[in-house]
Amino acid sequence: MPQDARSEYKRRSDIHDKLVKKLSGKADTIGNVRLFFALIALVMVLLPLLIRSSWPWWCLLPLAVIFLIIGKLHDSALESLHSAQAALRYVQDELKRLDEEWREFDADGEDHKPLDLTQAQFAADIDLYGSHSLYQLLNRTRTHHGGRALSAWIDAPASSSEIVSRQASVECLRDNVDFREALSVAASGEGGTILESEFLVEWANNPDFLPNSNILRLLGYLFPITLFICLGVYVAMGIWGPLFIAASTQLLFLMFMRKPLAKRSLLISGPDRILHRFKNLIETFEQYQFEDARLSELQEKLRGDKESAAQQVRRLSQIAQKLEARHNVFFSLVVAPALLWELHWVLRSEQWQRETGPHIKKWFQVIGELEALSSLAAFAYERPEYCFPEFVSEPGVFELSSMTHPLLKRDEAVANSVALGGAGSVLLLSGSNMSGKSTFLRSLAINQVLARMGAPVAAKNMRTSAFFLATSIRVSDSLARGASHFYAELERIKYALDQGAEHKGELLYLLDEMLHGTNSKERYIGAVSVIRWLSKVGAVGVVTTHDLALADVEDLLSPGLVTNMHFGDDIEGDEIQFDYTLKDGPVVTTNAIRLMKAVGIQVEMVEARAKEV
Repeated sequence: MPQDARSEYKRRSDIHDKLVKKLSGKADTIGNVRLFFALIALVMVLLPLLIRSSWPWWCLLPLAVIFLIIGKLHDSALESLHSAQAALRYVQDELKRLDEEWREFDADGEDHKPLDLTQAQFAADIDLYGSHSLYQLLNRTRTHHGGRALSAWIDAPASSSEIVSRQASVECLRDNVDFREALSVAASGEGGTILESEFLVEWANNPDFLPNSNILRLLGYLFPITLFICLGVYVAMGIWGPLFIAASTQLLFLMFMRKPLAKRSLLISGPDRILHRFKNLIETFEQYQFEDARLSELQEKLRGDKESAAQQVRRLSQIAQKLEARHNVFFSLVVAPALLWELHWVLRSEQWQRETGPHIKKWFQVIGELEALSSLAAFAYERPEYCFPEFVSEPGVFELSSMTHPLLKRDEAVANSVALGGAGSVLLLSGSNMSGKSTFLRSLAINQVLARMGAPVAAKNMRTSAFFLATSIRVSDSLARGASHFYAELERIKYALDQGAEHKGELLYLLDEMLHGTNSKERYIGAVSVIRWLSKVGAVGVVTTHDLALADVEDLLSPGLVTNMHFGDDIEGDEIQFDYTLKDGPVVTTNAIRLMKAVGIQVEMVEARAKEV
């Protein structure tokens, strides 16, 4: 276990826990004081009815001011408390990850949208998404754009130059726990909710503006000014006619504008907290200095000519807060209609929308990429025994030493080393049932995915070419598509062949028990044909098999292109023991009959029945 990461998170957890308790007490105290003054205000309202004097009502004005000040202090205390709670959640979640409890985190996969059936099958093959998945292990993102950026990196292999860039950024962020924690706190809502960004992006790019906005802006000033002038005339001279006309005209205007204004007010005032969290995210990123070129470039994308992205989002957040005032009953019934409050702030929001709206999607994408990098950095920080792979220009290089499966518990995973023999080579992996062949294939695949993401891999060292990946490991039939298991497997093999033709010399294929749904003769012919064709196009791969005859394919390819290895087992009493350690040469024993006997199947009766037939 990475003791440095554990001790650091434990130290932070203790600090945040004490701060949460302190701020919770402070917020409760201010809340009680606020309640006390509210009760005093209620007494001041009712007291004149008892003493038949109006002087207590004059006390309501200073009480209102005090109540407002205390309310601001209470809001500030609650915000500090929520931030401390978010920081505590962050370090406690990371401690859970160190204790192998990451499988309990959310894995609904909303941020991942498979492009097609093949991609979905590939993801299921090696547990990229869902419960007990790579996405679940890596994901620390708090926005949907962050989750989608991370899943896009899992789905699509990056170029070598892009990988080197990501690796440098991950290394820069790896030991910066302060920044990763601050980023998570800034994005976290009350209770740790995910920041919903799509709604805001859609609004910012929606061209549905109020028509004749310049005329409406002019009327927005003209009507209130006229109303207050007429009110002054009435107070000074007692002439009520102009006031009645002005008030009636303004009321008719409000009734005419009510629906279009309500529709637009709801769109902008609703995501007020989203804007606040988005602003905090950008400000958190802007305040740090990074030596890494990629991170500096991302920061530059958030800087405008006149205002930074944070300043522009802050302006929109202030507009949203002004629109929220319409929910105050007294304000919405008296002040807001008189000032045409809603019209003014809707027009300002639309002006912001025209000037700045097109940039907001780019800003969220920057934050999303930053969150994806931060997730990989936390993964690297907590698994210091992992290495960053070295990508080479030569074709067909695939070498890993002391490789494990990153989704297995680290104290239980068995390390193995493997090196393929160059372009066109194949490793034939034989072994008895349950010996670890399929898990080994998934280990190779998932580490290759990590490598092409720019993440560290579960190995001591890794040298690899920039491969595309094709697998056929977890194949199932489909009633919906009317596809049998064998046909589904043929589809996967055909995909591997197509990828080999498209990416000559750049394909890594991993095939588990190829064509095991047919008889041994046809299985042998078909498997040899597939392996020979893939070898001709320079693909490299690993093929597992129970069919010991397939080991003879070594004689059908060029010397040095075929390597035979196996996983074995040992018998101890009535139990079969597996060490999951890769060994040279093909397997020489099988265990199907022994396993049948171990679970209580009367194998002798089966054998006798077979002889009779």
